[in-house]
Amino acid sequence: MQRRITAVAALAATAALALTGCAGGGDGGDGAPIKLGSVNTLSGAATFPEASAAAQAVFDRVNADGGIDGRQIEYTTVDDKGDPASATAAARQLVGSDEVVALVGGASLIECEINQEYYAQENVLSMPGIGVDTGCFDSPNIAPANLGPFNDMTLTLLNGSENLGLDDICVLLEIAGSTKPSYLAGVEKWTEITGEEPLLVDDSLPYGGSDYTPYIVKAKNAGCSAIAVNGIEPDAIGQVKAAQAQGWDDVTFLFLTSVYSENFASALDWTGAGVHVPAEFYPFTEDNEINAD
Repeated sequence: MQRRITAVAALAATAALALTGCAGGGDGGDGAPIKLGSVNTLSGAATFPEASAAAQAVFDRVNADGGIDGRQIEYTTVDDKGDPASATAAARQLVGSDEVVALVGGASLIECEINQEYYAQENVLSMPGIGVDTGCFDSPNIAPANLGPFNDMTLTLLNGSENLGLDDICVLLEIAGSTKPSYLAGVEKWTEITGEEPLLVDDSLPYGGSDYTPYIVKAKNAGCSAIAVNGIEPDAIGQVKAAQAQGWDDVTFLFLTSVYSENFASALDWTGAGVHVPAEFYPFTEDNEINAD
């Protein structure tokens, strides 16, 4: 996923250009920096470092080219550790203390839901590179660059049933915060479209689990021919390896965009009946002018 944030980087650059008329950044006088920030989950069980790194790369390039109207972009990233109290403090540091004019290019497991009311109260706009929790998609002050994991789940299931012709698909979910209803709604939307229902739904998988064998065994014993999982990269690797250890050779894995990376692909020397991963952004493996950078 390190190189798949082209759309996020473009959005970040557009945001910076849009903010040139704002008074943010110190006194807003000539030469004052344009202050931007982002709240990110950079440590903990589930991490999302790629989006803010891509935004930083864009801003570094803009600054190297002289900035915007002579003003440099000052970009501050804060780690919320996947913790509600830290997410609350991070937003208030950026908006209240650092006086950023907007939040751009972040990616957090929980912060949208935690901070959406605060952003609305302070009239601050947030454009996450990766929106994860439900708050990212139902607040007028927050607009992520991505489609989101809940719609991603619907599309992943559609790919499995409609394109791959798979039956007996099971759904395994890792739940953070209050995301469970949205993931289940994504599954229900697939059912509404296709008339298909999951053979099994298990929403008890942990983020950063040390051993996914019990969950894989449960799915195998249930008769699943494919499993749709919302795990992040290290978790997904552990789940595939757990299936391999059980000799489950005919299972198809349907993962979300969160594992679309070179690291994930290179970590696997066995994939059962196949691993399928969508790309919400233009695939970084394609040689195309969109990915020229």
